[in-house]
Amino acid sequence: MLFSASLTYAGGGPVEFTVDPDTSLYPGKVYIVHARVYTDGPYPSYCQNCLIHLKLKNPQDSDVINQSSERTDDEGMVYAKVISTVPGKRVIYPADLETADGNPITSNNYVELNYIGESAFLETPTNVRISQIETTQDPDHRNVHIMWDPVPGAASYNIYINAGTADEYTVTVDTNLYEMDVNTSSVFDIVVSAVNGNLESDRSQTLIIDLSSTPVLDPAAPLVNTVTVAPCGSSSCGSITTVIIDGGNFEDTIKVAAVGLTHGEQYGQDTFSSPDVPYAVIVGKTGNNQLIVDFHGLPCNQLYKIQLYYPAPDSRYATTQTDSFAPHNACLNPKG
Repeated sequence: MLFSASLTYAGGGPVEFTVDPDTSLYPGKVYIVHARVYTDGPYPSYCQNCLIHLKLKNPQDSDVINQSSERTDDEGMVYAKVISTVPGKRVIYPADLETADGNPITSNNYVELNYIGESAFLETPTNVRISQIETTQDPDHRNVHIMWDPVPGAASYNIYINAGTADEYTVTVDTNLYEMDVNTSSVFDIVVSAVNGNLESDRSQTLIIDLSSTPVLDPAAPLVNTVTVAPCGSSSCGSITTVIIDGGNFEDTIKVAAVGLTHGEQYGQDTFSSPDVPYAVIVGKTGNNQLIVDFHGLPCNQLYKIQLYYPAPDSRYATTQTDSFAPHNACLNPKG
């Protein structure tokens, strides 16, 4: 039984519940709960303009109940939408119940909802971004790494390329990383959804890939010879890792980034570890061809190489070929 109602109208005004649908649901689906309040008198005597607040007796963190009104209509009715993403039974009951003139009404009526099986709700992928761009043997093509934050419960992901156009096509991957061959003269709109069996999330915000002015690796650019992490000394470094980059020509350097060796994500001066604090801050250039950079809050548990950018029109960058560094122990937990 989905509901229990003891319809003893005289002297009390019980509540009668009906549920749509009158069956068990997967988590993430919506129940509509109708509550009708009766008052003294011959059946049916509807309690018009009566106060009623429907509540969950055993709420979970994800549970939501939205009631249409706190006052009944001319037929003694209100309804509420109930949704939970957690499997299990939910009990709805009238926590507050009064007549139109404020007299309390006692009711032991309730309705029991039942969520079974796996969640029917998948979060929308977020933070869809380009994590790395690699050159290929074709000077007009790049290998682009696209990443997004993992979605709990997702078994795979759909990548919609040329999203929203007649040329849209779909690629499915089982991780939160996709590598795509991109012509530098083309522009692509990319959106991502999470999938688990027959369930699919909403599509992500659109990532536009336009490489017409993207810097490329220049083997002739000044290369970095060594990368050294400055010691903390007697005090803690906190989440800051100071890196000394040695052996290059840094006079024209306009940007620096740390590139993770695990997934190729970039942490630089235009990405932020916290509001108003970029990952990379150039703190000094010395006369003996050294560049000093503070990296704030780099994720832990991976090594990084340095990537240096030079100004347009060259739009080129250089990268360390062999040297890598690890952040201090007070780094942040890894993403993804």
